Amino acid sequence: MIEKARELGRLRHDQRASVHQLLREYEILAEILEAFVVQETKRLGLQPSIEECFELLRRLTHSSRTLMRTTVDTFVSEHMTAIEDRNERIKAFNQMASHELRSPIGTLLFAAAALERSDVRADPARTDKITATIKTNAQRLS
Repeated sequence: MIEKARELGRLRHDQRASVHQLLREYEILAEILEAFVVQETKRLGLQPSIEECFELLRRLTHSSRTLMRTTVDTFVSEHMTAIEDRNERIKAFNQMASHELRSPIGTLLFAAAALERSDVRADPARTDKITATIKTNAQRLS
């Protein structure tokens, strides 16, 4: 039965339910069980003692709470795993984007420093090559 509660927790997570919905569903289940016990007691003509009534109530409450706790714990665990996965994907994207931004910026800084040197400015072919590199990396950044 516990495994079914875990399965339900995973299912409700996949269905994008909320914890509040799960709790409400268990409240409804408890109401259904209570109504069922009352109906069956009347139908069968039973007259349980007060102690038997309290014992039945205790067992039903314990069972439904155990199932609810297991379902909610599984649901929350699935939710936390999804958040951790999403955070890892965001972190990987940020690292990639950071690298992609740093690479052309480093090239631009190097090219700008090279243009400041008099020996480079004296050579038009080197100046043209550095200018083309600057243009290429600026376009890449834009």
